[in-house]
Amino acid sequence: MFSIDERFDYGEVREIAIGFIAERLFVLVYVETDTGSAPSASGRQNPMSDTAMPKKPSPPEGFDDNPPLTEAFWAKARPAREKGAAFMEKVTRKPGRPAEGEAPKSAISLRLDTAVLERLRAGGRGWQSRLAAKVKQLVDAGEL
Repeated sequence: MFSIDERFDYGEVREIAIGFIAERLFVLVYVETDTGSAPSASGRQNPMSDTAMPKKPSPPEGFDDNPPLTEAFWAKARPAREKGAAFMEKVTRKPGRPAEGEAPKSAISLRLDTAVLERLRAGGRGWQSRLAAKVKQLVDAGEL
């Protein structure tokens, strides 16, 4: 089940999803973003995105971080499948492998000079993706 959380003006559209997984009840509060990923709960930059989560204002006086879900909330709650096939694909697909129809990537073994590898790794997480993007750019430009 899901519903929009209208208990407070959060400054963004928050949704609450509630459901059972392996006989355990899970409650998830989430915000959909343009990039398709949610900001981290801690407010720190998500290493998988290029932008930091904006700083939020302090909550109003009397704000309850975990107010009860009201009858009005439950009256508007709908099954998640009503959000459509694209949403269900996004929340049910296991991460890691590409979805069917997406262009798969090939795993290879590649030997690089130690200095080159150290320079790539010095850029931090995602160095392999950055390298793959650069190689693709060179191939597309006919330079490789």
